[in-house]
Amino acid sequence: MKKIGLMLAVLTMFGLLAAQNVLLWDNDNYSSFQEPGGEDYFGCEVSLGRALLSNGINYTETNILPGNLSQYDAVFVTLGVYCVS
Repeated sequence: MKKIGLMLAVLTMFGLLAAQNVLLWDNDNYSSFQEPGGEDYFGCEVSLGRALLSNGINYTETNILPGNLSQYDAVFVTLGVYCVS
């Protein structure tokens, strides 16, 4: 079972690394969190964007979902850390 999980993780990561067009949709109603050990508050999209860039993946960030997503290989959506409604 562990081998299957590892294989799926590797295949998923390989597919993501091969992705050329990645969209980061910031859909979290401007929620933020305090970075551990820090005093600054960041939007949820900041850490996700940092993780993508540190893995060599460029992305487009928007807070409005495009009508046509077919141009993107992967779409990441931030939904916030709590419900504001």
